[in-house]
Amino acid sequence: MNAKKYRSLSNSVTAVAVWLFAVITIAVNLALPKVGWGVVIALAFISLIAWLLFWRPTVSIDDSGIWVQNPIRKTRCDFADVQAVDGRFGLILLHHDKRFTVWAVTGRDHKVAREVFNKWKASRA
Repeated sequence: MNAKKYRSLSNSVTAVAVWLFAVITIAVNLALPKVGWGVVIALAFISLIAWLLFWRPTVSIDDSGIWVQNPIRKTRCDFADVQAVDGRFGLILLHHDKRFTVWAVTGRDHKVAREVFNKWKASRA
């Protein structure tokens, strides 16, 4: 039972770009004679938010279900408990009568959404 783990490419690129900007700006700021600690703290906070919103969300798919790591919460959705899968503009699961948006799959990640849909369909057959 091999699980495939996915992270959105566009989210990863965004997170790395924010981190590079923050690191360069912090380095330049620390090299100045008068360090602006407010800027350093703000950029460190923005880097943390970039990690939380863009890097942390992942999806792991195996034969029996899907692990969804959104920014705050990690959830296991067994395919038997999923009532519907919508992959038109990202990935949305209807799980236990609740609409569940998967942050790690954006509209550009249609192949991942299709794979989840196909595995879900196969588990229901």
